[in-house]
Amino acid sequence: MRSKLFAAAAFLILPVCVLRTASAAMLRVPEDEAKRSIVNKAAPTMPAIAKQVHITGKVLVDLTVGENGSVENVDVISGNPVLSSAAVAAGKKWTFKPFLVDGKPEKALVRVTFDFGS
Repeated sequence: MRSKLFAAAAFLILPVCVLRTASAAMLRVPEDEAKRSIVNKAAPTMPAIAKQVHITGKVLVDLTVGENGSVENVDVISGNPVLSSAAVAAGKKWTFKPFLVDGKPEKALVRVTFDFGS
């Protein structure tokens, strides 16, 4: 019984370990290099509720940039949850020149700060 339970647990944990290893190996682009590579960026729209209650602040996100330069995913690292959805929506509209490694386009991770009037 224990061996079956252990096997089931290992089967469930293994994919998580593989995913973490894959993301850790992703190319991280320094902020200054990323800024030089921006082709198009959208400013976030302040949510109505944030305007009404005067919420300001910064939202830090990681943009996963595909080999073609488009943003594939946006992960919120920190910031007010009321503002985070606007940062994610804006980040998804950004595009970059492809990031090259040995002359070949690579998927990359770019950290961006959205400032909501702080």
